[in-house]
Amino acid sequence: MPATIGATRQSALKHHMTKQLFQSAAALLASVPFGMIQAAPGAVVEPKDRAANHSEEAVRVAAFQGDRAGAISYTFDDGLRNQYLLAAPILNGLGLHATFFIVPNCVTNTKAEAEAKKPGDMGGVSWDELREMAAKGHEMGNHTWAHYLPKNDDVKAEEELSKADQKIEQEIGVFPLSFCYPGNDRDPHRRELVLRHHVEAREYETRMGKDATPQLLNAWADRQAAEHKWGVAMIHGLTEGYDPIEPEVLRAHLTYVKQHNNDLWVETFGHVALYVRERDAAQLRVIGKTAQSVTFLLDTPLARPPFDFPLTTVVAAPEATAAEAKTRDGRTLPATVSRGALHVECVPGPEPVTVTWQTQENRALNARKSTHQQ
Repeated sequence: MPATIGATRQSALKHHMTKQLFQSAAALLASVPFGMIQAAPGAVVEPKDRAANHSEEAVRVAAFQGDRAGAISYTFDDGLRNQYLLAAPILNGLGLHATFFIVPNCVTNTKAEAEAKKPGDMGGVSWDELREMAAKGHEMGNHTWAHYLPKNDDVKAEEELSKADQKIEQEIGVFPLSFCYPGNDRDPHRRELVLRHHVEAREYETRMGKDATPQLLNAWADRQAAEHKWGVAMIHGLTEGYDPIEPEVLRAHLTYVKQHNNDLWVETFGHVALYVRERDAAQLRVIGKTAQSVTFLLDTPLARPPFDFPLTTVVAAPEATAAEAKTRDGRTLPATVSRGALHVECVPGPEPVTVTWQTQENRALNARKSTHQQ
């Protein structure tokens, strides 16, 4: 796997969103290609390469958080029992976050009701258990109210989307960022409807099921880094249920991915979608520069919230040993030094950001001046 500049992952932001905010951005988002090739339902599709082109000589926006080479989101469909019993503990043990696309009409109110369901039945995880998972950083996404999104009935489609959104927000406390089409049955018109409610829909996926091996899955992960892509994994059953993956296969693969944290950003579908949308809409302009500082403006035309996720801004500073980043009003932003560059985690907005840094030579000179003054 190619070496890339890594960075400490910033804490995931929680977003409370309203339908009105999504509608204000829906026309813009629906017109932007999502880096995908349309395919028949269930097909395995890889996104086209999307580079971060919003750059100047001194400053650029990283393609993915931490200037990693690629990104991966693991998504689990239908809320099956073993996703809670087997997948979540594996993810939690490795400190990884995933997205669980749930069907609220099928979710049970009690643990006893969930345990009574067959392993492959939808809604085999209770609301209390879903809240427990959300508290660990996992995302609960919309998979429609009753696993149905009609093609030719917009009123019914809106009802399926809205009822699920409202129930998820009511039970989990967070409006769902993400959507997954039932049966992966999608088309441009329904995408437009979905984007009135959500940041993004899952438009492509790589199936991980009963024929998966650690070697195959690890090779797929390597390709995401080598080709600078956002890979999206689709998983249903574990051990039992629809197309089940073996838990030890999943554990071995996720352990491998965790070991390559410097190359791959593993995060929920919703958070990567926020980053990608902001990145592709970013407007970056350098407005001041000295030998050891740069001031820039980074903004987007997207509505805030929900589009207030920090972007990694990379500043070229080959000799830097320490750095500080501040907005014009004095707020300090996270800034790190790595392999000849500075990484600044910056939420797009109208405030200029100034980054200053020191070099080894500069620090030595300051130390001599201090000693002389004493």
